[in-house]
Amino acid sequence: MSQPEMVLDSYGSKHWFLNRERHREDGPAVEWPNGTKFWYLNNKWHREDGPAVERSNGTKQWFLNNKEVTWKEVFRNANGDLEKECRILTYAFTNG
Repeated sequence: MSQPEMVLDSYGSKHWFLNRERHREDGPAVEWPNGTKFWYLNNKWHREDGPAVERSNGTKQWFLNNKEVTWKEVFRNANGDLEKECRILTYAFTNG
């Protein structure tokens, strides 16, 4: 499988693209200089082990396939994967 390509824009933001869609499986697909991060898979907000949106002001939002969900729904989606469940609980209880 091809690897996403990172593009640095004129503001210093990093964007990862695969087939012209925001996509990255090993980290956020968008990183702003202020610390805001967005996780995308196939151009959809998606993260299975934590919030898909982490804003520099501390706000966190959880998404699966571009649908906003609660951390509990992400936890249920982990289907017994202990490593994912631990990461989800860590985010939920230490980062809000």
